[in-house]
Amino acid sequence: TLILSVVSFAQKSNEYRYFGIKPFLTHNISLPAPENSQVLIKTPYGDMIKDNNEIFSYTPGGGFSLVYNFDFKTDRFGIVFGLETQNFGFKNHYKSVDSAFKITDQYRALQVGVPVYVKFGSQNIYRNQSYMIFGFQLNQFFMIQNIQKVSWSSQPYVGLLPKEEIRKSSVSLLLGYNYNVYFVAIQLISSNYVNPKYM
Repeated sequence: TLILSVVSFAQKSNEYRYFGIKPFLTHNISLPAPENSQVLIKTPYGDMIKDNNEIFSYTPGGGFSLVYNFDFKTDRFGIVFGLETQNFGFKNHYKSVDSAFKITDQYRALQVGVPVYVKFGSQNIYRNQSYMIFGFQLNQFFMIQNIQKVSWSSQPYVGLLPKEEIRKSSVSLLLGYNYNVYFVAIQLISSNYVNPKYM
């Protein structure tokens, strides 16, 4: 997941302790699901073998975070703690083997996370607001939805996943760069919120 924050605001108590607010957009790139010839598409003309349709898929999302910056007096390092919420997802595109029928299968989740990361730069990170970040985030998932759109109907299916089908928490690794009011980060989630062992 790529996180892009286009606006940030800061309320400082002093030069080395201050809050920041970051609304952001997420851009999720998903690789196709593994091939499985035993999974079928339920079409109006009966069940047909499902085949992957695209090499990867793109799913947008968004969120909001409140962070507390604890900068060191060397002006080159700092620690950031936060509270974040975001809505994001991933999807896959499938088709029947004869390409007559298509389906988009999307999963979206509301995530509440606690990011903790170190920021560092070669010059004054507070004055220049230019630094790299590296850290992790604890995630809790809520309201996990399955959204299916099919080529033979204009009515999408939307439903919440049962508890047997989901994972409620995970850990993410964070790597990013901040420049002035712009913040770009890559978030690698260690485990998906959809349980791959569910049958």
